[in-house]
Amino acid sequence: MRSQRPAQGEVVVTDHSKGLKIAGGINEEQLEQQACEISAVNDSLRIRGRMLRVLHSIEVNLSPSGDVDMEPSSLSKLDVVLGCFHSSLRKKSDQTDRYLAALHNPTIQILGHPRGRIYNFRLGLSADWACEYFRSLPNLIKRSRSILILTARI
Repeated sequence: MRSQRPAQGEVVVTDHSKGLKIAGGINEEQLEQQACEISAVNDSLRIRGRMLRVLHSIEVNLSPSGDVDMEPSSLSKLDVVLGCFHSSLRKKSDQTDRYLAALHNPTIQILGHPRGRIYNFRLGLSADWACEYFRSLPNLIKRSRSILILTARI
């Protein structure tokens, strides 16, 4: 028998941003349209007494300098912004500055799949993981209420 309790919690809708065309990345206008659709879904859930909220998010492409590929004014309207490296992933040189720029970017709350590694295919980015900044990363994340997502594909 199905429970009669209303659903509780949050779910996040996240598309890739315009810089990642191969993945169907959306632009600022499409992001605004998506916001209207999510708002309508949330209104419907609220009317039906469901205790579930759909959060609006996007996975932006981070340039090698740590910049995002969307207008900050569009990103400021979202519930969550993920920043991910999708380009220049085969660089063999040290990418510590790239990571630091991304982690200091105020428009992102989550740094997703930071290595860009694909097992047995691409080694991913390298950095000076022993530098003072990375050693203090857990405390920084705790203070800034940011999230670092480590992903793996086998």
